[in-house]
Amino acid sequence: MSVSNVQLLSISITGISVPTTSEILAGVLTDWNTAFGGNLNIANRATPQGYICSQISNYLQNQNAALTYLANQTDPATAEGRFQDAIGRLNNIIRSPSTPTVVTCTVIGQPGQTLPAGSSATDGTYIYESLSDVVYATGGTASVQFACTTTGVIACPATTLNQIAIAAPYWDSVNNPSDGVIGTGIQSTYDFETLRQASLGKNSSAMNAAVRGAVLVAPGVIDCYVTDNYTASTVTVGATSYSMSPNSIYIGVYGGAEADIANAIFAKRNPGCNMNGNTTATVYDESLDYPYPSYSIIYNAVSALPIYFAVVVANHPGLPSNYVALVQQAIIASFNGQDGQPRAKIANDIYASRFYANISSISGVRIKTLLIGTTSSPTANELQVGIDQMPTIETANITVSAA
Repeated sequence: MSVSNVQLLSISITGISVPTTSEILAGVLTDWNTAFGGNLNIANRATPQGYICSQISNYLQNQNAALTYLANQTDPATAEGRFQDAIGRLNNIIRSPSTPTVVTCTVIGQPGQTLPAGSSATDGTYIYESLSDVVYATGGTASVQFACTTTGVIACPATTLNQIAIAAPYWDSVNNPSDGVIGTGIQSTYDFETLRQASLGKNSSAMNAAVRGAVLVAPGVIDCYVTDNYTASTVTVGATSYSMSPNSIYIGVYGGAEADIANAIFAKRNPGCNMNGNTTATVYDESLDYPYPSYSIIYNAVSALPIYFAVVVANHPGLPSNYVALVQQAIIASFNGQDGQPRAKIANDIYASRFYANISSISGVRIKTLLIGTTSSPTANELQVGIDQMPTIETANITVSAA
């Protein structure tokens, strides 16, 4: 039996190697020509045999591409989707699902009565449900958080969540005095790999990386920043000059439940170390006999820092009619790391240039200026985020104009 002239995919210690499409086609044509006695016209691709050989070559190349893709999914640096999830489970981490937009609303009803958790309001498009029971105060008002029942990047500007979706006893009205905290999409490939690498630190102890790794994999935690002050004096750190106590550790956390965060910190923090922050939770050392020793764990629940954008694009005949929405969507995607690059985080520097590529990929959109800041009239090309701040974004905080 003769050997085929088609080059095969090869796997070696250096990885996987595949022949080019032209190399595969040349081998297939030669095989067919040999099979039919050497009299086929293989120079003309428009012939029946040329067409059939081209189709066979494409099939073989597609199979090689699929095998190459599969091989690349065993490498954490190139894995994605279901394969990346499998690698994550080796480190006992799970990809964060998309999260809902959360809005603080003022509700009005009969004083002394309770609006139960799960009460529904709407902005005309999405349904939001209250997260806890709340009792109307003497004046008939109360404040309670509502979460969108649809997860993902959904904006809820101030005063738009103003309709009762399903009537409840003693409930008269609802409204949100300020923008909601926008939800997030499912954790991106880049963010998941970054989390996997950070989570490796939780396998050690008495290290900042160990604490951060343990906290990051706690349910609902979006970001965590850890640093320490090893001196005997108070020091100030970062853009906000955050004051750290002598011989202390600082753990800034955004998202997650107090109990989960405190237990993660307790498992990895350095015993006897001072702590900094605005949140205290009690944990119990259940490795000992009852009654269990209790410890007060202190960390900083960082505050949201709204980031504002002012974009001016060139006004020309090819500018899309919906350019404002397109630019806003591109900025939000980059901000949240949905473009394959790092998202905005605690204590990061944020540069206006970070957002150029995704905006410029919009057909017909040409950037003239892009400014960022922490007020509604941004003037900077870069800004520093403090160790006690989590940058957040809202569609309403992105102004786009053409000139």
